[in-house]
Formats: sequence, structure tokens, C-alpha cells
Amino acid sequence: MCEVFRVEPEMQFKLSLDYMDELPYTNTVRDVALFDTSVNSKVLDKFLQKFQVTRVLFSKTRKPNNPLKDSKRLYNLNNVYIHSAPWLNGSKLLQWNCENLVVIDTGLTELDLINFVNVWLNGNNTRLQAFIHMAGRVDHVAVVDHFELEPWNPEVYQLEYKLP
Repeated sequence: MCEVFRVEPEMQFKLSLDYMDELPYTNTVRDVALFDTSVNSKVLDKFLQKFQVTRVLFSKTRKPNNPLKDSKRLYNLNNVYIHSAPWLNGSKLLQWNCENLVVIDTGLTELDLINFVNVWLNGNNTRLQAFIHMAGRVDHVAVVDHFELEPWNPEVYQLEYKLP
């Protein structure tokens, strides 16, 4: 029947993390979207301990008390997209071990970003494939100018980035 109607054999749920115990028996969740939520980081960590997020955690909340702020389990998810993270600073960024990280409206400075790239280039984080930072108050040119870069040559370097 799935092939006839071109649907996927999976279900989507909209529920509050406060009611995570009511999810059907499973230990994996493909996508998690956090909107304006009232849960705290302990509830979020309990959810992330109980369920493996297989694709992406997407946070759209703009509240200053975002439950991601103090989460201890967020840093090892594969793919994270955070729309508003004014609480994200350089020391928290260095703790992350994601494959793909997209953050908008952060508390990161030019120095934080330069330090992050230096640590990544000289460290052992082999998981990181893409880091996208969008913020109007950061001088990205100053960050890029800090490094010796060459133009990308598609004949030498193949584009191997796969979308989550």
C-alpha cells in the first residue's frame, strides 16, 4: 500500500516533551523540532537519553531560557539547527561534536570563530562536515582573512557534502 500511494511507513507526532512517555514503543526518532517550549534542559536531556535522534534536532525557539542552553546531551547529536542561540559562546561551541551544525543569531564573536576553526584544524574532531554560522553582528571577512585560504577548485576537490 505504501508503494501505491507513495507514502512512507512512518508516523509523525506532535507532542510536548512533557508527554514523551506517551510515544509509541520506539527508541529512535528521525527529526525533532523544538518550538517555543516551556520544558527545561533536564527534560530535554531525559528525552535525548531515551530516544536516539537519527537525523536532525531543529530548534526554532527564541526564548532566552532555551532548554538547549544547559543541555548535556545536545553536543553529540549528528545534525543540529538552532535558530536563536544568544547563549552560545566559544567555550560551548568547542564542546560540540556534531556532523553538521547550523546556528543563527548567536553570542559568538570573531575571536570565538577563529579559535573554533583553529582548534578544529589542529584537533581530532573528524565528525564535523559542515558548520554554518549566520549572524549580522560578526565580521565574517575578518574571520576568513585570519586564515591562509585558496580558491576552491572543483577539479581537485570533489563536493562530497551530503544533506542530512
